[in-house]
Amino acid sequence: MQHTQLLLQCYLLSCGNPFVDVITHSAFKSNLMELKSLRDASPCSSSSIFSFPTLQSSLDLMSEYDTFVQSNKVALNRWNQLMASKPSYKKTVHEGSPGIHPHLMSLCLKSDAFQYPLLLPKMGFKSCPFPQRNRFSEAEDRLVAFGLEDCEHNLGCNLISNRDLLEASDLIRRSLIPVKTAESICQHILKRRNSKFPNTIQDYFLFRKAPGIEHFVVPIDFSQGLLPLFQLDVQLIDVRWHRILYLERERQMLLEENVKKEEVSSTTPELTEPVPVTTN
Repeated sequence: MQHTQLLLQCYLLSCGNPFVDVITHSAFKSNLMELKSLRDASPCSSSSIFSFPTLQSSLDLMSEYDTFVQSNKVALNRWNQLMASKPSYKKTVHEGSPGIHPHLMSLCLKSDAFQYPLLLPKMGFKSCPFPQRNRFSEAEDRLVAFGLEDCEHNLGCNLISNRDLLEASDLIRRSLIPVKTAESICQHILKRRNSKFPNTIQDYFLFRKAPGIEHFVVPIDFSQGLLPLFQLDVQLIDVRWHRILYLERERQMLLEENVKKEEVSSTTPELTEPVPVTTN
């Protein structure tokens, strides 16, 4: 289930993102569809090991997402232009990240494909901020180290050669960090390898081993079934999601109140005015 959620999130984050190539974007969708094929190929699909509780929800959300994007390209372009025309400034870093369209966000909030709050992207489902300085996060440094290990040990790349290092950087870009260019990854590797301060990439060149992977196991209570995203525990979700979640919860409460009012009004008999009786 965690793998399914991460694939879906990668697909949503790459959808319409100009910094992600079509091949990478299609790969996320292909991987999800492959899980569906493996599930359907089982003699008893309901008991298949590939029959994850959230797989069908992920496929449905991806389909609805695609349908809206394909049929509303003009509206989405206008929305992205509107969001891009309102850049925000934080210190000296310029951020022009277009927010997700309200209808697409509504689809995500109502979906029960996201059962692991700690795995949700910190920035929400929108294009990442792209600062003028080509900075790398600590998580991206770890991905680079994983990529270097894979390129050297499995693909036989000679990381001492700048040419092979650039080739390895391009492979890392395609499979792990599609929002960066191969040149920027290569320059970052050289800079971090020769840094005065300890870091993950430098450790790889010293020990020829990528950092260990930390697994966090969070028990999930499925006694109430799968919950939609806006009903998940807010304490486990990054604070940047809170405003969106609270607004959706308030909206759902208002809708439920309106439905109850309509039901009451439809069941309450209308009082007819008494007809005056005239006597001779």
